[in-house]
Amino acid sequence: MKETKQHKKEKVGYSLASVMVEDYFSRLNENFDIKSEVGFNVGMNFLVASDLTHIVIRTTVKLYLKTTNQVQDPPILAQLTTQVVFNTKNLEVYQNSDEIAPPKEFLESIVNVAVSTSRGLFIGKNFGSNYAHLVLPLIDTNVLIPKKPFKYTPAKEKEV
Repeated sequence: MKETKQHKKEKVGYSLASVMVEDYFSRLNENFDIKSEVGFNVGMNFLVASDLTHIVIRTTVKLYLKTTNQVQDPPILAQLTTQVVFNTKNLEVYQNSDEIAPPKEFLESIVNVAVSTSRGLFIGKNFGSNYAHLVLPLIDTNVLIPKKPFKYTPAKEKEV
């Protein structure tokens, strides 16, 4: 399990539990001009297990055709949603009621893993298509890190 240093004696850590392609959509266009200007949009959702043993990051990557038409949304060429599950260690140290505020260093690390994983899966899904040359560029993952604590439903105590 990878560990990150904290100001407290406790260390929060993680290991990769699983990776899954949740959804993939491609509008293959045989007339697609390789010189077309395209853009990428990346979004994330974070889910925390009620017992604080896992964090799930759902990442959606959208490849779209840039247009000058400001009225309509740009046409989506391809879209991929991945789910990356991390085992976590000592996350309860950052628990407060129904919120959890993991340290920024920890979040940076798992977000970078999730984005890199999605980048690779996007390349794999588009291999051999007209979009094979389009690779998700390096992005500032700090914009994907939540600024507020996560809400979650704490696990209920088991009755003995």
